[in-house]
Amino acid sequence: MEGKYGDVDVMSFCGDMGSARAKENEFWAYTKSVMNVVSDESIEGVYTTGNHEFYNGLFSETENAVRGIYKVGAVGAESSNYIIYCLSTDNWDDRKDNYPESQIESLTDFLNNTGNDKPIIILTHFPLHAFDSGRMVRHTANADLVIDALNKAAGSGKSKNSDGPKTGDSGYAFYLMLLIGSAAALAAMLAARALSFTRSRR
Repeated sequence: MEGKYGDVDVMSFCGDMGSARAKENEFWAYTKSVMNVVSDESIEGVYTTGNHEFYNGLFSETENAVRGIYKVGAVGAESSNYIIYCLSTDNWDDRKDNYPESQIESLTDFLNNTGNDKPIIILTHFPLHAFDSGRMVRHTANADLVIDALNKAAGSGKSKNSDGPKTGDSGYAFYLMLLIGSAAALAAMLAARALSFTRSRR
């Protein structure tokens, strides 16, 4: 990837860092091994939750150093030319994808209090739109509220371009990165293609 894109400063991982069949200890051991690979390359890792972190890693109940590295509903990384915000979800309700209203409020507060000088990349695992996984049609509770928050932010100037920031732009583009699936350690690199979120896609 460095050969294709150049130096990699940040890699973002959007959850499901371990197998759906992993036991709690195995899950966090695997996750730590991935984190070690990233840090050994002197790359900053940003990690947020998927569903496996909850029903395999027991995220709400586990207290360990690996779990503590995860960011949920918070800024994961920031530099002079981007901000990475970890949305994902801070709970798990009977294995159903969901965004609690308290977390949407936190997202809204973050967007309202962030300036217009650099791109925001939002990381999440859970889909904002229903899709057929092949086994079932998945829906995410309160996804409409997340979309409303993003559209309001876009309407206030946080989505100047549909295809990303350009030299000389005073506003910034607004990206949403979604990694959906059960494969372990799906990685999103900042230099790779991101989805530009500029309008409602209900």
